[in-house]
Amino acid sequence: MKKILVLICAAVLSLGALADDDSRQPIESKKLPNMTLNILKSYYPDAQVVTATREKSKIKHNYEVTLDNGVDLTFDKDGQWTRVDAHGEAIPTRMVPGKIVMYLSKSEPGAVVTRMEKDNLNNYEIELTSGVIYLFDKQFVYMGTK
Repeated sequence: MKKILVLICAAVLSLGALADDDSRQPIESKKLPNMTLNILKSYYPDAQVVTATREKSKIKHNYEVTLDNGVDLTFDKDGQWTRVDAHGEAIPTRMVPGKIVMYLSKSEPGAVVTRMEKDNLNNYEIELTSGVIYLFDKQFVYMGTK
C-alpha cells in the first residue's frame, strides 16, 4: 500500500514539475523575431511596444506583445501573427488576409475586423465590431459563424 502511495505522490509531483516548465519571460522589443518587428512596423508604425514576453515550453513557443494603442498580438516562434486583438478598434484592413476581406465586403459591407486568430491548422476566426465571429479554413473558405 505504501509503495502505491509513493508512486502516486511521485506521479503528481512529476506533473507539477512539467506544469512549472512553462516560462513567460519579458524581453526587449528589439529581441523579437525580425518577422514580428516587420509586421509591427508595417501595420502599426506609430505604435510603441509596451510589453513583450516570450513563452517557451515543451508544448509551445510564442511571443506576446502589447502596444501603447491597446492592441495585443501573439506571434509564433517564427514571428508570424497567430492572434491580433484590437479590443473593439479596427485592425488594419491590409493585415487581414485578402480573400477574407473580399468575402466580408460582400457579406458584411462596412464591417470592421476587431480581432482575428489563426489556429495551428491555419483556420481563421475573425470577429467584427458587431460581435459576429466568422470562421474560415486555411484556404480562406467560409465555414460558418459563431
